[in-house]
Order: sequence, then structure tokens, then C-alpha cells
Amino acid sequence: MCAYTELRLPNPDKNSVHIDHYVKQSLNPNLIFSYDNIFVAWRKTNKRADPYGACYKDSNMTEADYNKNTGDYTLLLKPDRDNPEDFLDIDLMTGEYISLDEEKGDKSRGRATIRLFNLNEDSLVRHRYQVMTMVAQNYAPMYANGILSEDVILESVGEFPTAIRKVLTNI
Repeated sequence: MCAYTELRLPNPDKNSVHIDHYVKQSLNPNLIFSYDNIFVAWRKTNKRADPYGACYKDSNMTEADYNKNTGDYTLLLKPDRDNPEDFLDIDLMTGEYISLDEEKGDKSRGRATIRLFNLNEDSLVRHRYQVMTMVAQNYAPMYANGILSEDVILESVGEFPTAIRKVLTNI
């Protein structure tokens, strides 16, 4: 699964998988071989055309988004450190991400993550919503009756665990 978009990775090949440096190599070359800076991410065949995810982040991240003193991005959530559910919610009616810390305005970590990974891009939102609808119709009744556990559902679907948890907690 992609560390940023939560999409299922279809094939472990160079056309669908991107080994992403969370902190771009151009911003901090010392982190190139640091394991806690490397994540598996989804990508299209032409990474310049990626409308969301790691390649989108790399194309839109600026030096202003990076804090050289801490060696990290100022606002961007980090998949191995931050729980997205602490900063992001999902609209059950649309599949769009909503920042939980909007009162912070431009200092919102949720808003920055949505923007810098383009998590509300139309095709990604539609796909997320389709998965949420499928889970609500096919899995949620069995979950509510104790037939299936959350873990079984998450493994079976294989993508969008944050969205699936949102559906299951709202049945």
C-alpha cells in the first residue's frame, strides 16, 4: 500500500512503485540512505503526470516547507510517525479528506498534507468513495454482527484503511 495515498500497489515494478525520499534529496542529501526517510509510494508510468502522492509532493514542495534546523518538513505528516486519523477526517458523503486542525489556518498539518500530496484530487476521491461505498454495503453488516473483524476487512480490501475505519465506526 502506498504510504501517502493508501492506494493498493498493483505491481512491484518500476512503472507502478516509487521509492520515495520523504525529505527530497535536493533539500537534504544526507538523508538519501536513511531508512526512516524512505517510503514505498504509488506512481503512474510517467511520474511527471502524477496528479497526487509522492511525485506530486516532490513537484510542489519548496524549501519554505522544509525546516533545516529540525531536518524535517514543518507541517507535512510523516507516515511512520504521525497517525493520519489525528489530523484528517473523511467526509462519508464524498470521500474527501477534511483537516481536523483547520482553526490553525495555514499552519494546519492536515491541510498541508492534503495540499502537498493532493489527497483530494478528483480521481483519487472517486476511488476512495467507491471503496467506502463497497465496504458500507458488503462488509459493514458483517462487521456490525461480529462476523468479520476490522483487521480481516482491512486485509481483504487492501487499501484506504483510514477511510474503511471511518465507515466501520459510523455504522
